[in-house]
Amino acid sequence: MTMMRSAEQSVALPPRGLLGMWIFLGTDAAGFGGLMIAYGALRARAVVWPDPYQRFSLALAAAMTFALLASSLTVALAVSAAQRGNRRAALAWLAATVLAGLAFLVGAEVEYTHLLSAVPRIGLSTDLPASVFYVITGFHGAHVVAGLVYLGALLIGQARAPRLSPATWEVAALFWHFVDFAWVAIFFALYLLPAA
Repeated sequence: MTMMRSAEQSVALPPRGLLGMWIFLGTDAAGFGGLMIAYGALRARAVVWPDPYQRFSLALAAAMTFALLASSLTVALAVSAAQRGNRRAALAWLAATVLAGLAFLVGAEVEYTHLLSAVPRIGLSTDLPASVFYVITGFHGAHVVAGLVYLGALLIGQARAPRLSPATWEVAALFWHFVDFAWVAIFFALYLLPAA
């Protein structure tokens, strides 16, 4: 009996929040995966697909991608600082992450405004490629907003907390890294694959 207890005690399970986030991200990845599979199937079956280099601003999309990749670095630095108990650095890096996420959203707003004011106008119902673009980027944008709310609440809560909670930071960072990873796949598929 004693041997069984010590074997059970030696198995280290991840914190509940981290395990729960992994489970959530598994289901969320299925949503993104489904959208990307639909995009690929629609694009492969289309007779004509507009060239993304003519429709979208690659420079703006690259800047948005850089902002999100930089935010992955800053959130990792925030977690590292929280684990070391360095409150000031953790909060500063987390604030930088939020700012980079906001910069991404501003870029998305600029892009949508450009597309909606283009001649001819490229809106949600313009054509199938536009509809797919807005659905996928809108779904991702909703995740960025949710992530920023989450990170903002963490920033405010941890600024007021008597001590940092590194496990809480790890859960938030995991979600943010997922949002960044999803964008890299979207950027490649929607912006970089030339029309055949």
